[in-house]
Amino acid sequence: MTCPRMLRSSSPGSREGIPDYGGTHVGTPGGSIALIQKANCMDIALRTAADVAIVEVTGRLDSQTSPELEAGLKSLIDAGQQKVVANFERLEYMSSAGLRVLLWTAKKLRATDGEIRVCSLNEVVREVFEISGFSTILNTFATETDALERF
Repeated sequence: MTCPRMLRSSSPGSREGIPDYGGTHVGTPGGSIALIQKANCMDIALRTAADVAIVEVTGRLDSQTSPELEAGLKSLIDAGQQKVVANFERLEYMSSAGLRVLLWTAKKLRATDGEIRVCSLNEVVREVFEISGFSTILNTFATETDALERF
């Protein structure tokens, strides 16, 4: 199943649609506009709060969708981003491919004194984290606010 690709504004108070003309968008300086990409039933939204990039992932993070998340996180790191919060409030499923992307990201960020924090894990994703041991590898937080306050 492939979901249609679309981009959407996520600036405060705005969620209107923006047509996708095929470009890859990460956002704008200051975080006033962030865009979402749909790929194989996963949405990735990026916004900023101060100097922290917040990546919201919705849907399924598996072998089909993880390359899209990895590419987005790599773009952030290559641009010098050192603080990342991955908000999984709307993530329905995560496979080992998704865990691999998080581990790769954590290693890359740690090499530059950066960090990725994970928040808002639902019961299913939390179980994946606990069984795999990722709950001891990555800092996890109950809410996005908690993750941001402790940076």
